[in-house]
Amino acid sequence: MLFFGHIGITAGVAQALNEGGRGRLKIDLRAAMLFSLLPDLLDKPVGLLYPNVFGNHTRLWAHSLLVAVGILILLVALRARGR
Repeated sequence: MLFFGHIGITAGVAQALNEGGRGRLKIDLRAAMLFSLLPDLLDKPVGLLYPNVFGNHTRLWAHSLLVAVGILILLVALRARGR
């Protein structure tokens, strides 16, 4: 699910929000798709490098809701500052 699952679902949701958002918020699809891959880009190498520590799992802390909410808060704060 690394590539097509994360990117496809994120692109579909972002496009639906862009079309149904009445013009208030436009989501950059390129940034949304890049950020959708970040959990796997962080967790896969760590899980593969230390299999005994994490029990041969590659879904670690970056897949948690806490990190997703943290990234969302960061993006909203940057958007509010006009970046």
